[in-house]
Amino acid sequence: MAEAKAPKGKSKLLLFIILGVVLVLVIAGGAAAFLLMHNSSDSADDGSDSSSHQSKAKAEKKKTDHPPIFEKLSQFTVNLNSPDGQTMLQTDIVVEVADAASEEDLKNLLPKVQNEVNKLLRSKTPEDMKAPNSTDKLGNEIRQAINKVLGVHADDQGVLSVNFTTFIVQ
Repeated sequence: MAEAKAPKGKSKLLLFIILGVVLVLVIAGGAAAFLLMHNSSDSADDGSDSSSHQSKAKAEKKKTDHPPIFEKLSQFTVNLNSPDGQTMLQTDIVVEVADAASEEDLKNLLPKVQNEVNKLLRSKTPEDMKAPNSTDKLGNEIRQAINKVLGVHADDQGVLSVNFTTFIVQ
């Protein structure tokens, strides 16, 4: 009889293990289903600002309701303001404008814009161009000069950024 009890104990242990595994699987499946349903209800939300993530995304979308608008200016090749007059700067500039109206204004005033950028670039010395963050500083100066030509005074209008696609000092 002792032999008959041993297999019965092992079968009870096996039964408890199987029930435990099934219980864990059921709980995990329920949790996964809850998460999937919860996430799908967030994505199908009707636009209420119930979470900070959604409100941040809406603020960003409101800030930029359209894709960025870039306008390439012609290539600039100028002599820098150096004693020997031999140092040159060649650069390609692409500006980001706030909206289609600013882009149209830029195109209409392009000769004046190019003249102002040319004057600004010619006023720079080779040392100015070799300084750390020189392109950042120059980009801000060009932005201000173009916005002055466009008659824009606000930071979120006119030219938003100046991007140098090539920048060669020789």
